[in-house]
Parts: sequence; C-alpha cells; structure tokens
Amino acid sequence: MTLQTIAEAWHSSFGPAMPVGYLCRTTLPDRWMRIHSLPGSKRYPDSEAERDEVLRRQNDVACYVLGEGSECILFITQYGESRYWPDYYLERSRYTAEFLELNRFAPEYVQSYDKGLNGPLQIFATHQRWHAGAFDSLILMCADGTGGPYLFANIDRRSAFAPYDGGADLFFSTSDAVVEARRTFSDWLSAIESGL
Repeated sequence: MTLQTIAEAWHSSFGPAMPVGYLCRTTLPDRWMRIHSLPGSKRYPDSEAERDEVLRRQNDVACYVLGEGSECILFITQYGESRYWPDYYLERSRYTAEFLELNRFAPEYVQSYDKGLNGPLQIFATHQRWHAGAFDSLILMCADGTGGPYLFANIDRRSAFAPYDGGADLFFSTSDAVVEARRTFSDWLSAIESGL
C-alpha cells in the first residue's frame, strides 16, 4: 500500500478524521469509547503489578477492537518540525515507517492541526499485524507518558485502537458496536458522563 493509498484507505473507513486518537475522538464521537488502564482511573503505573494490569487491559481491548492476527496500519504521531522518526519511538530494525504529508489526509485540516500547542503534527505509518503481547513496549511507553500518540487501524473492520497515558481510545464501525463494547468492558470505563 503506497502513501496515497494509505490515506485513501484511512478515509474510506474513518471519513474526515485524522489518524490521531484524541482528534478521532472529536470527529467520531458516536464510534468512540475509552477504557482506563488501572482500577480507580489511576493514570500512571507505579509497580510491576500495575504495569502487568495495564498490559492485560490494553491487549484485551486491542484484540477485541482490532482482531487477533489482523493486518493493521500503525500511525505514529510526533510533534515539531522534524520529519525524522527517532529510534526511541520504536526499534528501527523492527519497524519501517513512512513519513506521511499531513495534507494527504485532508488539506483543510493543515491550517488547524498543524499549529498545535506542541508544534506541528508529523505523521508516520507502518504496516503491522496485531498480536497480543507483540507491542507491549509501545503500550508501556504510552502508559508512562514517554511515547505516542500511536493509533492502530484495522481498515477492513473500520476500527482503531489508540493507547494513551491512562487508557485507550477505541473506535468501532458503528454506534451499536460501541454499546456492546461498553457492556463487555463496563468495569474499565470512566465513572464520569463524558466517558473521559
């Protein structure tokens, strides 16, 4: 899949949304739900037991929304002017990521999203196959607030998994699928009405 077809495939499944979890949340509210990684909505893990719980919850919901063994596109976002993907994000020997021009997704968004608080958005993409446990280092980087934003998209399912420091934003093909997922993962949802 070329860079252009990645953008086209993304838009075929997610419409005008950008492939960044917190931006998808505002563009696709009817297809969104969030889980928290730790009991009591605790944000950061402080022990090995808590890191194990983060990994258990994140892998469970990712398998649920993406499908074990599914082909996905992993979108990696960094802020700033650099279009170089630094090694500390993910091991270069394991991943090959392509830089995506922001305007491949939606030129009209460049004006609003390219001037973010943390600098301009730089988006990279790499083809990956989702397997539980295969991306634990990435999930823990997000959990510790040292990496991300990341988003795994299953184009065929029209679903996505976007871990963050505190939980994960999940995107489904329909609002009915969200209702079912909320029942399945009810113990991991926010207690507040907004779902955050």
